[in-house]
Amino acid sequence: MDETRPRRGLVGPLLLIGLGVVFLLNNMGQLNWSVWDLIFKLWPVLLIAVGLDIVIGRSSIWGSLVTILLIVGVVAIGVWTMRSDRRAFVRSGERLSFPLLQARRAEVRLSPGVGVIHLAGAAAQADLLSGTTWTGAGLTLAREFNNQGDVSTLNLRAEGSGAFFPVTGPTGQPSWDVRLTPAIPIDLEVDLGVGQSVLDLRGVQLSALNVDQAIGQLVVQLPRNADLQADISLAIGETIVVISPGVGARLHLSTGIAARSVPSSYTREGDTYTSPNYATATDKVNLNVSVAIGNLSVREGSE
Repeated sequence: MDETRPRRGLVGPLLLIGLGVVFLLNNMGQLNWSVWDLIFKLWPVLLIAVGLDIVIGRSSIWGSLVTILLIVGVVAIGVWTMRSDRRAFVRSGERLSFPLLQARRAEVRLSPGVGVIHLAGAAAQADLLSGTTWTGAGLTLAREFNNQGDVSTLNLRAEGSGAFFPVTGPTGQPSWDVRLTPAIPIDLEVDLGVGQSVLDLRGVQLSALNVDQAIGQLVVQLPRNADLQADISLAIGETIVVISPGVGARLHLSTGIAARSVPSSYTREGDTYTSPNYATATDKVNLNVSVAIGNLSVREGSE
């Protein structure tokens, strides 16, 4: 008895091809990394695509072609709608200033949700953190600041529909531009859903670092620290980690479908890479990096 083999679905292969094209265009400089914000806003299209694929896409070759055309049409309508809304979007800036007081160490958590976070430079002399945030429709800035004795805790996070479901949130590009004090040790945690993180931490005294991002580009310039434990995780996108000159580094890399680039002078044992000066260096970093899909590059910085 002849049995008709079911047709394979198209959604999985098309998703991989689409991600590959986006990565290629990003690497060639033809697309800005904020494109991930637009892609993430269209996440309901994936549900529509799966449904169409199940209902008509696997029945015949003509069903597959109809499914592809319908998906392309839905994506085009979504992109056109969001671009139309974006023309009318106006961001409002909000100045930030949190005093250093008598703190001798601090715990800081930054959670923008979506958009761009840029951390660089030193805060004003009397501040633990200073800077500016720009938010839009669907997002508000929540702040929790406490100082008890010599320890300060600061939690800044985006709240609202746009922080978790960007399709109903801001139609512009939320962004944070912040600076931290170099005066005291800081436990720093940064969480971003979709967008771009550029964290230049040179000059910051880090006692611990944890960076967690879902989709986009993540660039981290590590400081000189006597002994730093850092954990960096990105699900989909590009991660660039820059080690400051003279710092001894031990890296544990965990990657799925991701290309790795590590300085050739590092020795490798399985997924662990060690710089040649690690044993003798005064400043050291132990770094865990996880990238599921995309590119991972570890570089040595210059003075």
